[in-house]
Amino acid sequence: MNVDYLSREFTHQTGQKFTDYLTNLRIAKAKVLLKGCQNEKIYTIADKVGFANNPQYFIQLFKSATGMTPRAWIKYGVMEKPLI
Repeated sequence: MNVDYLSREFTHQTGQKFTDYLTNLRIAKAKVLLKGCQNEKIYTIADKVGFANNPQYFIQLFKSATGMTPRAWIKYGVMEKPLI
């Protein structure tokens, strides 16, 4: 199997690109980690969700996905609504 085939098949099966899926998964995990860590550095969270090489990029993606920076997310204690 080659990468192009897997990419097309993933998009066909899920309706989204693999990179979008992975980014959403990483942001969701970051939200969970940020919820309970007032004193942890943002670059540590970035490392834990797979952005160790570029924490600034993590901050940009997080802000794009949530409308606020990770630090603001911690400060305002944003909680997502339950899906139920």
